[in-house]
Amino acid sequence: MNRQQKIAELKAQIAELEKITPEERFLELIDGMTAKIDKDKYPDSIFFFKGDKCYLELENSRLWVRYAEIWQVFEVEFGMSYDEVQSFIKSQVEQHFKMRGVTPGLGIVFYV
Repeated sequence: MNRQQKIAELKAQIAELEKITPEERFLELIDGMTAKIDKDKYPDSIFFFKGDKCYLELENSRLWVRYAEIWQVFEVEFGMSYDEVQSFIKSQVEQHFKMRGVTPGLGIVFYV
């Protein structure tokens, strides 16, 4: 095997090792989030922050997801359609947080 073939083989191995699953990416995105509750202003909501930015809002059984920071990641990086992203996030929330009956949707998440 010559030098160029060895380099190509190593690059292919590196590319394979760098692959990440949608589940791993989801866990990366939610890592470090903190739940905040304001029962006076938003009695039906729980907000999830990273730093000072709100990424998710759980309002009753609806999970509002900030598009650019979470939803779009799965559309762009994994080629998922709206329905696929919705189903995927629903399954992740059920699996990792044991929350059944939550319906993810696109939303601009506000916390005033």
